[in-house]
Amino acid sequence: MNIQDFKRVLSSFADKQEDIQFEKGSFIGTIRGKDIIGDFKQREDNLFIIEDGIEYAVREWIGLRLADLDTLAKKILELIPEERDFVQPKGAYLNDINITPDDCEIDIESVPAQMTEVLSHHVFGTTKILYLTSDAGEGKSTLINYIARQQASLFLSKQTKWLFVPIPLAGRPFLRFDDIVIASLTNKLRFRSFYYESFIELIKLGLIVPGFDGFEEMFVQGSTGEALTATGNLVSNLNSSGTILFATRKAYFENKGFSTQAKLFDSLNNTSITFEKVSIKRWDRAKFIEFANKKKLKDAEKIYELISKKIGSTDHPIITRPVLVNKLISVLCECTNQEEVIEKLTKSTSYFPNFVDTIIEREVQEKWIDTSGEPFKPLISHEQHYILLSLIAEEMWLNSVDELSDQFFDLITELFAENNNILAKTGDQIKERIKQHALIVSSSSGSKHYKFDHDEFKEFFLGIAIADKLKVHDINGVISVFKRGKLPSQTLEVVIEKMHLEGIEIQRIISELCEKLKSESIVSTIKENIAGMAIKLINNKTFIDKIEFDAFFFPANSLSGVNISNVKFYNCYFQETSLMKSKISCCVFNKCHFERLEITPAKTEISETEIIDSKITSIYNPEGEYSLYSPIQIINFLKKLGITIGEEEGIISESQEEIHSDERLILFEKVIRRFMRSTQINENILKLKLGGKYEYFMKEILPELKARGIIEEVEYIGSGSQKRFRLAAKYTEIDNSLKTCEGSYEKFILFFNKR
Repeated sequence: MNIQDFKRVLSSFADKQEDIQFEKGSFIGTIRGKDIIGDFKQREDNLFIIEDGIEYAVREWIGLRLADLDTLAKKILELIPEERDFVQPKGAYLNDINITPDDCEIDIESVPAQMTEVLSHHVFGTTKILYLTSDAGEGKSTLINYIARQQASLFLSKQTKWLFVPIPLAGRPFLRFDDIVIASLTNKLRFRSFYYESFIELIKLGLIVPGFDGFEEMFVQGSTGEALTATGNLVSNLNSSGTILFATRKAYFENKGFSTQAKLFDSLNNTSITFEKVSIKRWDRAKFIEFANKKKLKDAEKIYELISKKIGSTDHPIITRPVLVNKLISVLCECTNQEEVIEKLTKSTSYFPNFVDTIIEREVQEKWIDTSGEPFKPLISHEQHYILLSLIAEEMWLNSVDELSDQFFDLITELFAENNNILAKTGDQIKERIKQHALIVSSSSGSKHYKFDHDEFKEFFLGIAIADKLKVHDINGVISVFKRGKLPSQTLEVVIEKMHLEGIEIQRIISELCEKLKSESIVSTIKENIAGMAIKLINNKTFIDKIEFDAFFFPANSLSGVNISNVKFYNCYFQETSLMKSKISCCVFNKCHFERLEITPAKTEISETEIIDSKITSIYNPEGEYSLYSPIQIINFLKKLGITIGEEEGIISESQEEIHSDERLILFEKVIRRFMRSTQINENILKLKLGGKYEYFMKEILPELKARGIIEEVEYIGSGSQKRFRLAAKYTEIDNSLKTCEGSYEKFILFFNKR
């Protein structure tokens, strides 16, 4: 660190810039209301601080004296609960592309150990982003808290020089990152020793590694521009230094849709960033038994064998997903007839609703008992448990939070009791019991707030709330829920299942929702949620009369894995979607717009389907790793799938000559996708990816790309000698050019002016 950097860091901790004064070789100021006086001196390439006659290395002084990280470490240990039954999951690791040029992940025995190692090593002149990925309920949040506590302990015992700071984002309305960070430090950790600007400086110095947990939309298709811009600003502020972690269900670079990625990467400016990924694997037999033994479940091995035999699988979610295993074992530890519980849990393919129902049944029959009279009886019925929990889930969703205060719980309970004609004496008992419900836990913040034991339970009961409104034709109530944000996939699944079970007429619901759509703007969460629910309603269903969708706005991947037939889509908009494992028959798409279709012909079944007067921006074939942009290429590709192309105005005639894919454009796309894993890449990456076409690309294509300002050479940092490149043009410009070049490399190049 040089003197100018030190002055900037020191000033970031002050209330006002004028609170810090620098003289030659010394400084004086006020930090957190206390005077701070010291000298600084440069010795060789190192800067040292002298305070009260004691000399410190500058990084050590900033961490301990200025940032008070010892106190932060103590707060982490005090306020983040210890997970006594923690089981270290196995996983897979994808290294920096410049270190491991291929896309192969390596198996790892301990995810915490691998994560700690990755986060400990900073790359000079580069910001490192580590993705922690898994499906919901597989332990991302638990793992983040475990590593935070582990690092805090090591920091206090002087065995490490950095802290891992969890920043929970789930359930919040989107705020700027400075608001989120400071709210987490002050509200969650009760720590008020520095500002957001100081936080950024500490990341750049490697003294803090933040772990952003739970903002799924930021890394998947359909994310808001607001969120992406904020992410870009955060990373750009690090100025090619520091390390951060994002926990999400999918790494951003795994999305093959270039348009979505472009929004984020354009906001990163000229910074050097590399992306790595650690993914959590589901538990196997050994992990299940290890956890069960820690929970002191008797005959763990016998129970595992019994369950796996009943369900006929060793990879079923009930025995592989930590959140479900935890609840399962809690139930089994408390019940007297384990085999009866296991029988109920495994008797249906709809395991999650069955799982929840088993827990509620035990609450009704064994815990929520009114003992005020004889004979003892349940306080509320089985059905009323669902109603009460769905009211809580709906309130959380409408307020964009994942926890509520005890006063809010009391208010909801009072309204529930009033609507169900429950006596005041019984209502008081319900107020107390709901906060001790098997699916409700107290917040870890220490305040009197409560939340669902896992997001999946909240999402489940939100689905119950929506389905109940649809059952009684409360369409306005449904719309009020839909407009709060994009609904989780599981919530929609619950709505669909409950509608089918209760015989709610699908065509009537779709018709009523269509009427509501007419008053909505072109793009809104209401339109997207209605379309997302509607496509699930018709999945795997056969209709005598054709179902019609008019002016629906379908969410990303809405056609992935569907089985639909006898449906007409008119004037509909489809965000980027894969057709992987999809079966589409007897359908018509008229005047529709597809942002992008990802199609693997061998894994898609389409028959007796027609596309009329519609626009398809591009098609991506994962098998060949190439995209089609030319209308003629797209139509010929679709015809080979068995799709009939209408002959209305705007549709290209069948007789027109087929245009073959331009090899130069295919090679360019392969290269550009490498920049999704690192904003700067070495030439050996290109050599590996392009194989025998490498020399051709370097001699015939790269010079033109450099001349047009699309790719530029940057300084190589590392051992040996090779070239290093970055993408100089904006991703959005490249994306737009690819979409409008009609598959022609010459047309694509003309969009960029020569330098």
